[in-house]
Amino acid sequence: MGTIIDALENFDEGFDLAGAELRKEAIDNGEYEVEIGEASLRETPRQKTLILEMKLFFRGSQYDGNFFKHQYWLTDTDALTRCGQDLFLLGFDSNTWNAKHGKKLSVEMPRAVAKMKGIRIRISKDSNTASTGKVYHNIYFRGVVPGYSAKDNPTPTTTPEVDDPFGDPNAGGEAGADFKLPE
Repeated sequence: MGTIIDALENFDEGFDLAGAELRKEAIDNGEYEVEIGEASLRETPRQKTLILEMKLFFRGSQYDGNFFKHQYWLTDTDALTRCGQDLFLLGFDSNTWNAKHGKKLSVEMPRAVAKMKGIRIRISKDSNTASTGKVYHNIYFRGVVPGYSAKDNPTPTTTPEVDDPFGDPNAGGEAGADFKLPE
């Protein structure tokens, strides 16, 4: 029977944290630059809850090359509004995905998701403790890195399930500016 050291030696060749997924609680509070490596819309298996998930890779910090998953659980109007505000900040015209503008959220969001890969974002991570003692780890989008917005990324990385996968995002700006939930 081997020792603990013998057991650890089995991992000597393959152990490397570079490129590993990080839990949000393992990330120091602060400001960072990240790049969207993957984005997808999916449903949870049991409850069939719709989720927009982004795999965000750190660029130029102590976490360079590592990633974490950022999710929007699209369960209600407030959650959809928060997601839409962040998409607007990324350069998508999510403030026009409504009947008034003749655009359907069900068509435009998959188009946007298909164009997310490669967008770089300035984020901040902040932790706060509730009165119950539970610690929350929050990620806030602060802005798009110039030259890396949705407007600079015209080629979809995947084919969305819509007739015209090449939408033309022509808006963007400050988070939440002029954003209204689709009607």
